[in-house]
Amino acid sequence: MPRLSSFVLLCGLFVDTACSGGTSPAVLPQGPIAGASTWQLVSPNGGTINTADDVTITVPAGALTEPTFIGVTRSVWPSYSPMSIDIAKGGGVSEYQIIVIGRAYDLDAGGTAFAQPITITIPFDSPPPGWSTANVVVVGSADGPLPSTLVDQTHVSGQTSKASRVFPGVITGFSMTCATAADCASGQRCDNGTNLCTGD
Repeated sequence: MPRLSSFVLLCGLFVDTACSGGTSPAVLPQGPIAGASTWQLVSPNGGTINTADDVTITVPAGALTEPTFIGVTRSVWPSYSPMSIDIAKGGGVSEYQIIVIGRAYDLDAGGTAFAQPITITIPFDSPPPGWSTANVVVVGSADGPLPSTLVDQTHVSGQTSKASRVFPGVITGFSMTCATAADCASGQRCDNGTNLCTGD
């Protein structure tokens, strides 16, 4: 009887999982995300995860090749705290100076990579003086600023193909170190004296 009760519970939770005719649930590559405040099984057909913290994760069809548990965990991070993120690029490093303006969230897909970008929508606090909501972006700990869209005056969405820590922020500065011009953006050169990309 305990086994039957557990099976019924699994069938209620795991949408898109085979749960009919006494057949056991599909074998999954990863179990529920340990420690996640919210987790959900998402199929290759895609799906949407909504958390109690007003976070929405939209997984498009084709982003996953098999049913995968995706977890979201809120991280304690003081708002309005300045920080920097270094992202390696070729022989150089992009350094972003950022002011955090909201809570951070850890996204976990059990090591699974997304074949297509997923969309993460998170809330943010008021931008610091001198900045507006138009300057707010979603920042990923693995990629820096993500391609972002302002949803409304309190929410911003970003797209990513990696599961990492994400948070809302305002980019206050940017620089890129380089070894050669190939590490810089189009039209820039690598200054041999400072090893910084420059357009001068």
